[in-house]
Amino acid sequence: MTRRPLFRQPDFRRLFLSATFAKFGHHIGYLALPLVAVLTLDASAWEVGLLGAMSTAAFLLIGLPAGAWVDRMRRRPVMVTADLIRAVVMASVPIAWWYGELTMTQLYTVALVAGVGTVFFDVASQSFLPRVVSRDDLTGANSALVSLDSFATITGRGVGGYLVQWLSAPIALAIEAVGFLVSASYLAFVRAPEPITIVETTRPSLRKDIGEGVRHVLKHPGLGPLAICGVLVNLFMTMLLTMAPIMLVSELGLSAAVLGGFLAIGGAGGLVGAMLARRISRLLGSSRAIWMVGALAAPGALTLPFMTVADWWWLATPGWALLAMAIGVDNVLKISYRQAATPDRLLGRMNATFRFLFTGIVAIGAVLAGGVAELFGTPTVMWIAAAGMATSWLSLYFSIFRRHRDLPTD
Repeated sequence: MTRRPLFRQPDFRRLFLSATFAKFGHHIGYLALPLVAVLTLDASAWEVGLLGAMSTAAFLLIGLPAGAWVDRMRRRPVMVTADLIRAVVMASVPIAWWYGELTMTQLYTVALVAGVGTVFFDVASQSFLPRVVSRDDLTGANSALVSLDSFATITGRGVGGYLVQWLSAPIALAIEAVGFLVSASYLAFVRAPEPITIVETTRPSLRKDIGEGVRHVLKHPGLGPLAICGVLVNLFMTMLLTMAPIMLVSELGLSAAVLGGFLAIGGAGGLVGAMLARRISRLLGSSRAIWMVGALAAPGALTLPFMTVADWWWLATPGWALLAMAIGVDNVLKISYRQAATPDRLLGRMNATFRFLFTGIVAIGAVLAGGVAELFGTPTVMWIAAAGMATSWLSLYFSIFRRHRDLPTD
């Protein structure tokens, strides 16, 4: 029986439209929330940094329990509830601003609560997708969603900047709230069934549930290497991105526009990679592509230290684009494998474990980059990041992925 194209499947179309409004809203808020603090409340650098940390804190505080909770519930209602909660807390900012009652305490609370909503939404979303499309359609569905995320990253923050300029930062957050409401409305009409076996009435303790999910990831012959590789990539990428503004703007004296353009090239590379992922998977084989893409992009990583050299910094741009494109391909193929290799009852805990590991290492990477730069200078950080990015794929090469052309799922 011939499968219908993804966008002719009503449930996937609704899920994609929901993601479109949610992601654009999220990226508008990513820019607008700190600008509310700076422009409206005259917040200090420390207060703005603390505000940013509040969003990340949710992944570290409840990331693992969220996976266990999601596996005890139907995923679509979790996503709808998370959207509604995020809409309410974001809408509270322009309301408080209008009445002259806005405070930094409220902004901290909004960032933390919205972050909790994002944790549950993201874990449930990746766990729900295998119920919406067939396993054979997972790579195509993830390619569409990762491409959307990359496009939203590039354009959503730019749109957010214009909205802040034209309408003010609090009103931009009101528009973000509307995006979450529209997202919830599309999700409400998704009709993909979720079997009652996912929502078991008798479960072991939460601690045992979390442990089962963590063991599934770390002991699985494919998921374990993916976790190691992802942790390494996030560590070294965070070190690079933490130092890039200091390197390009403060030390080389380039404009903020140059920095923005450099980062936008990375976003565009990720978008191209996500769009090409299916073709690359078919060409190389879905399993081989997971490690070969990283190997092919390794020379690009080795151009990154040119960012430390005046008049030669631009030589890092093609390598940065190649590296970002490889990450875009990886995101599609690796998420698809994770979903295919995990039974329904463990999907939430699997996704939560990966998010916990990847988010936790971001915090470590930022602190490590600052410490190394303080002791040995920013060029040393760039060299460490480049070497790490160029070799992180080896954890996949010495695993089951090298022994198969296409993805093994058991």
